[in-house]
Amino acid sequence: MIEELLRCGVHHFCIAPGSRSTPLTWAVAENPKAKTHIHFDERGLAFMALGLAKASEEPVALICTSGSAVANFLPAVVEASQSHIPLILLTADRPPELIDTGANQAIIQPGIFSHYVRWEAQLSTPSEDVSPTYLLSTVDQAVYQARGLDAGPVHVNCPYREPLAPDGVSYEQPTEKQYSDWKNLDKPLTRYEFKGEYVISSDAIAGLIKASAKGVIITGQINLPDSERVMNIAKHLNWPVVADCTSNLRFGQDSQLILEHADLMLADSKSPLLEWDCVLQFGSPFVSKRLQQALENCPPEHFIRVAACSNRVDPGHQLTHRFMCSVASFENSVKKIPGAQDMNWNASCSESNARIVDSLKKARSLQELTEPGAIRRIIAQCPDDSVLILGSSMPIRDADMYGTAEKKKLEVTANRGASGIDGTVGTAVGFALSRKTVATLIIGDLTALHDLNSLAMVGELNTPFVVVVINNQGGGIFSMLPIAAQKKNFEPFWGTPHALEFEKFAAGFGLEYAIPQSLDELGEYYSNAIVSNKSTLIEIRTDRDENRLVHESLLKDFLS
Repeated sequence: MIEELLRCGVHHFCIAPGSRSTPLTWAVAENPKAKTHIHFDERGLAFMALGLAKASEEPVALICTSGSAVANFLPAVVEASQSHIPLILLTADRPPELIDTGANQAIIQPGIFSHYVRWEAQLSTPSEDVSPTYLLSTVDQAVYQARGLDAGPVHVNCPYREPLAPDGVSYEQPTEKQYSDWKNLDKPLTRYEFKGEYVISSDAIAGLIKASAKGVIITGQINLPDSERVMNIAKHLNWPVVADCTSNLRFGQDSQLILEHADLMLADSKSPLLEWDCVLQFGSPFVSKRLQQALENCPPEHFIRVAACSNRVDPGHQLTHRFMCSVASFENSVKKIPGAQDMNWNASCSESNARIVDSLKKARSLQELTEPGAIRRIIAQCPDDSVLILGSSMPIRDADMYGTAEKKKLEVTANRGASGIDGTVGTAVGFALSRKTVATLIIGDLTALHDLNSLAMVGELNTPFVVVVINNQGGGIFSMLPIAAQKKNFEPFWGTPHALEFEKFAAGFGLEYAIPQSLDELGEYYSNAIVSNKSTLIEIRTDRDENRLVHESLLKDFLS
């Protein structure tokens, strides 16, 4: 099984210690081609695997023992499913005679991930009567399903009887010709040659494009190659681009077409952007709630989504056209179509964005150690060609509204499939491990606390890893919601204050620690962390009520 996974292009094996999974773990340990990652926490481990798979765009295998260990994979499986990230879940299990009998660590594992896996297989217990080609073809199918057009996690449940460890007993090798041929070659048993690609003709798009004078492109999270293709489409059509902070178009693009502050533009009900007549959407759901509301309140005549996967990304139920194809295929088709854009409208949108850029440079609260000021400074100081990972809740929203990095190429990622706070540290470690470059993670205090165990995996990295924790003593985003006005119950149930000390956590996990008292000091600590090549936790302490007032003041400045 392990050899076949390697032949199918699965190189990384993330393993949680356990007894029932001994056969799988032993097989990985004995194969010199396998790259192994071991972590004691199955939940954090699964998110690290997710980060590895996301960065490499290749399947990553996960191995765990039976029982509740399997259930700890679920949060990462949900995120992988929503984000189309290929994971191969190899879960050890008790044999059938021990299921539903009260046996130790025995639960019903088949179906545990419900519809969040693309495919599932229940293996038989090992036996000399079972053909090895059955195992090989099952592995081949699992990898094929994980990497398909609707890529995502797959689950192979593996029941084992004792003895589990090597015991010196020898078994006769199977004599089947098909198995002998497989052993003598270095290829999978079943080779899936058709990768699949939906090709869209230019005629299907031409009428929509030619009829649009105020077209705009909206990008959620997309990978680096696709971000370049989207930029090529924008330049060909001369359409402005509403670039989400995770789009990999926001930072480092020297083009007047990029509207990096569209969220703030749309705070003005008279924004020229609202005159759009055609919207092309690429990538995952975007961060800006204001953008979603604007699309619902001022719907374009044509709303087109382009994605190779089949799932629906249409929370406002507004899409008029859905092209199920790769960005590359769409780009090839669009190249044959001349655009007819209203250049005066383009100029109005660009000027509106430029005014906000100037306003941000002058905003006093962005020159101080506020939450948006700190995030803006960190993004501006991220090294060229480094990786930035953004936590959910306020950090990603502040990055989307205020972040800027002129003429600096950053790769930005975030868990936006389910947009949860769990597993963010683990995902960041996995992503950084794959990229082998400087990585910066910006998260809130609750997000950090939710995944503290994953800090133990930072030791695997050989490149600088900086964790910036915005500590406002609880759930800062809730202070922005109407529930914050209900003082009686807000603090214990939504604010959830704590007295935990991140300096002690940093020491416990072997990280350097800093707590700046000013924006310039933050910049100095951050630069030193990168130069020193030591993994560092930088804590920024803020006040939730003050943060709400800062955001209100900034928005008021833009609208005045």
